[in-house]
Amino acid sequence: MGDEAAAQVRVAWARIEKWMAAHAPGSLAMLRPAATEKQITAAESMLGVRLPPALRAWYLLHDGSVGTHTDDFQDATDGSLVTNPEWRKTAWLPPCYAWYQLDRMVTKWQARTTPEVGSQDRAHLPLTVTAGDAWAGLFMDADPERATFGRIGAWSIPSPDYVTESDFTLPQWLEEIASALETGRCLRGANGVDMPEVWPHLDEEEGALAWGDPEDMEEEDWTIHRGHL
Repeated sequence: MGDEAAAQVRVAWARIEKWMAAHAPGSLAMLRPAATEKQITAAESMLGVRLPPALRAWYLLHDGSVGTHTDDFQDATDGSLVTNPEWRKTAWLPPCYAWYQLDRMVTKWQARTTPEVGSQDRAHLPLTVTAGDAWAGLFMDADPERATFGRIGAWSIPSPDYVTESDFTLPQWLEEIASALETGRCLRGANGVDMPEVWPHLDEEEGALAWGDPEDMEEEDWTIHRGHL
C-alpha cells in the first residue's frame, strides 16, 4: 500500500507540474528543490514520527515551497505582503496555501505540540500554511494505528484540528487538483461534491495560480480558468 500511494503521488504531481509549466510558470517556480533522504530522516528524528509513504514521496519531489514565512520575500515598495507579486505566486495549493518545507514543518510542529499552546496532537504533521502567515493550513495524520492515518485535515490557531475518514488522502487530493486544473472546473470534495468557492484562477502577467470564489477573485483581477486552455 505504501509503494502504491507513493507512486500515485508521483503520477498526480507530474500532471500538476505539466499543467503549471504551461499555464502558471511563476507559481511553479516557487517550488524548492527535492528534499534528500538524509533531510527526511533528520526531520523524522525530530518529530518522533515516520512520514507516511505518500508524504515521503511528495518531499522527495520538492522540499516544499518558498513563501511560508514573512521573511521569504522583501517588498521594495511599502513592505506590504499584498503589494509584492511574489506572494501572489506562492499560495497555489487549494484553497490558498503554500507548502511547508521540511524544516519549517518541524518548527511549526514543535510550536504546536508544546504545553504552552495546548499540546496539539503530535501525530498531526503540518503540511501547508497561509502564505506569509502562520494561522491556518492543512495537516496529515501520521499515526498508523488510526483510521484517519494518511488523511488530510485542517488546522488553525484558534480552532482544533479536524480530520475525518471521508477526507482526502494525499494522493487523492493531488489527483483532484490535477483533474480540476486539466478540465477547468472547481475543486470537488472527497465526497465528489463541487466546491464552488474553490475555482482555479490565473494571473497571466505574473504566471500565477490561485484558488478562490470567482466573485472575490475577479475583484482582485484574477481570471477564472474554465475548460481547456
